[in-house]
Amino acid sequence: GTTTDMKILRTEKGIDPKTQIGSEIDRLYRQSKSMKSDLQDSWKTYHAFFDGKQYRSYSQGRPSEPKAPSWRVRSVNNYIKPIVNTVASKLTQSRPAFIVRPTGAEDDQRQKARASEFLLDYLYRQLKMQTVTHETVWWAALTGSGFFNCYWDSQAGKTFQVGDSLQATGFPVVESWSPFDIYPDPEVAHLHNAK
Repeated sequence: GTTTDMKILRTEKGIDPKTQIGSEIDRLYRQSKSMKSDLQDSWKTYHAFFDGKQYRSYSQGRPSEPKAPSWRVRSVNNYIKPIVNTVASKLTQSRPAFIVRPTGAEDDQRQKARASEFLLDYLYRQLKMQTVTHETVWWAALTGSGFFNCYWDSQAGKTFQVGDSLQATGFPVVESWSPFDIYPDPEVAHLHNAK
């Protein structure tokens, strides 16, 4: 919560602010999970279709397949798999080119811009962004949504001896998340407005 939220919580008598915030987070989580339940059934059905199980559907998280006579052979022609794979591959086939513009005409500004381009190119390779991007786009092609999770890992990167201990420099991490992993704030229309 924000500082204003904390001030409001402290003014209420007899309620621990941490307990109040925890119960508010739990309420938002349950509301988001409830809103997502119908979508999750659709996503699981899409994934089953991708895996070649065209007769399977999901309702309230449980798979169901209609019964068929023992003599009937269910042959499946999986049109979904090549379409999803082709869309994901075409959208990620071109590697992005980084262009950094200098903030001025001075030589040091141009050198900083060039160094920034090299840094972005280095990070793209080190973070394996081609693979992460392909996975995120694959989820988006299959379910309609794919997400990047970006954070700083203080234990990653190179390690150096500092006194008697080893310390890591830290390094950014970018992961691909499926829509199953995300519980958006149910009270906003856009993720950038979420709490």
